[in-house]
Amino acid sequence: MIVHCQRCHVPCRAGAPDPKARLLQESAGPKGLCVNCAVTQFFKDEKYGISLEHVMRGSDLDGKPGREITKSLLMPHVQEQFGAILRAGFAQVAPTEIDWLEVVANWDLPFDRRTIRPRKEKK
Repeated sequence: MIVHCQRCHVPCRAGAPDPKARLLQESAGPKGLCVNCAVTQFFKDEKYGISLEHVMRGSDLDGKPGREITKSLLMPHVQEQFGAILRAGFAQVAPTEIDWLEVVANWDLPFDRRTIRPRKEKK
């Protein structure tokens, strides 16, 4: 099924979520995110108290500005490491499906928290 991403509005696929997928799981219904917006949400999500985006920026507690994360995302070794995270998390997304230029271009688009909710943890 083809749906529109709730964040950037590009067409994306929805289908049968794989219960083994611990991250980047396909949406079962008409609401969800495209692969690129899901990657952005992964980096920005503060589900565990701090986002990966904040960690990658570095601390600005000393008054110095943090690193620009979007430049880091375009580095091949960072993309390779994220691919390893996807494989370890049994993601339904192959690393080759991610358009890193689109991730960077849409980095500052807002997430509508009323309609886009982080995935609930299994207990």
